[in-house]
Amino acid sequence: MTERTVFKQSDVTRAQKATIAAGLHVARTEISPDGRIVIYHDTPAINDNLSPYEKWKAEQNARQA
Repeated sequence: MTERTVFKQSDVTRAQKATIAAGLHVARTEISPDGRIVIYHDTPAINDNLSPYEKWKAEQNARQA
């Protein structure tokens, strides 16, 4: 018989969306046999050439993902 899964797809999706909403780029997701979800991310480069409005708009777009 197969073992029952400890996690659901919605758990993984929720964790990835939270990472994206925090303004981070999901690089890799690992799920261990015990159901632990680990998300590795790349931090986005900070662009100082953006105007305050462009920074605000980029932050709003990251939260919507």
